[in-house]
Formats: sequence, C-alpha cells, structure tokens
Amino acid sequence: MNELPDGVIVTIQGEYLTIEPPTLLRFTWATDASQSATETVTVTCDADGHDTKVTIVHTRLPSQEAAEAHKAGWDSCHIGLARFLGPNQE
Repeated sequence: MNELPDGVIVTIQGEYLTIEPPTLLRFTWATDASQSATETVTVTCDADGHDTKVTIVHTRLPSQEAAEAHKAGWDSCHIGLARFLGPNQE
C-alpha cells in the first residue's frame, strides 16, 4: 500500500519478471486489484564513477494523464532515495 500526498491509499500489485542484482529489476504493475497487471516497470542501476545512476522506465500506461502522475511519483521516489542515502545526493 502507498499513501499519496492527497491522503488516498493505493494498493500496488505485480509480479517480478527479472531480477539481476545489482543492476536490473523488472516487474509488472497494477493499482486496480480487479485487473491483471499490464504495466511494466524497469529499474536499472548503472555505475557512474563513484555514483550510481538509477533509471526508472514505466511502460504501457493507460493514458497521458496516468503517465504524468506516475512521473511525478517516480520523481518523488528518486528524491526520497537521495535523501535516504545522505546529503548532496539529489
């Protein structure tokens, strides 16, 4: 479950498709429990000197509006991860 900034609770479900530590994670994604997961999320981690570049690609979204909402969510995840890892990570 995930709580959105407006207080709405969303349950996210899916299935792992590919797990290749430490560089690749790919999984299906659905927020509607009554439908099968048709969206796919791919997270890649690539070494970049002393840093790691994290790329998230979320495909097969149902609309442009959904794509924009998910982009904002994933951007927030990047920021949260950077804050968790320490100063000067954003």
